Amino acid sequence: MKYDRLVIATGGAARKLPASVAKSARVTYLRTLDEAMALGERLHRSQRVLVVGGGWIGLEVAATARKLRVAATVVEEAPRRQTC
Repeated sequence: MKYDRLVIATGGAARKLPASVAKSARVTYLRTLDEAMALGERLHRSQRVLVVGGGWIGLEVAATARKLRVAATVVEEAPRRQTC
């Protein structure tokens, strides 16, 4: 498909984990290109990853991790919807 312009709007801000939980340097958020690059580097050095959020971005991160042979666990708060 050819586009003149394509916008992927995934939300205005990442929901942050409570500071008491996310005070580790191991927590990474994904909203910017710099964060994506840092996450990619970390995934290449990792054996496993926990993805908080099973939306489009979270599931793409988990799928990418699996392609890199990184074990991925996804935690999602919302109930799963069946679309078929």
